[in-house]
Amino acid sequence: PGHGTRMGENFTIDGAFETIDAAVREAARRGPVVLAAHSMGGLVSLRLAATERVDGLVVIGVPIELAPPVPQLLPLLRLFMKARPKGVSDLQDPEARAAHPQFPAMPLDSVRELIRLGREVDRDLAKISTPILVAHGRLDATARPRDATRIFEGVATPPTDKELFLLERSGHVVPVDYDGPALCRASADFLSRR
Repeated sequence: PGHGTRMGENFTIDGAFETIDAAVREAARRGPVVLAAHSMGGLVSLRLAATERVDGLVVIGVPIELAPPVPQLLPLLRLFMKARPKGVSDLQDPEARAAHPQFPAMPLDSVRELIRLGREVDRDLAKISTPILVAHGRLDATARPRDATRIFEGVATPPTDKELFLLERSGHVVPVDYDGPALCRASADFLSRR
């Protein structure tokens, strides 16, 4: 709720977490639960895996820590504006970029929630022992690729049950960028082995 719906609607950690937690609990009654999520959804999925039983995770382009100066300037920016203008998408595939919907700005209250959620997830990575594939576009200008390494090294998942997959030709939205098919194959292979 509140993420990618319409400009002016703000994402809240608690709203997203409650919605996904309820869906996971319902799905768990029928069988194994695997979460595959991108960016903010990956953060929410990691938070859930730290507290609930999840049978597998595929997280893509997850922003654990936003690059300076955004976190440092956010309290000041929020005094003068409600949203931060966004630049052009970092999608490398021009056809995907042309077809990809994008808001012209990012609500600063949602940025605050993203920073808060990133800190919570970073603190609790060692509580996650779920099999996990951590994927990230190497050309990602939204979430830094080093965050993928941070997640991969921070989770308590045994080495045989975790993989780090850096996609050389893609930006933030890997599933629709050049490396999308490779990500789909790697995800299916990873999960089918488990």
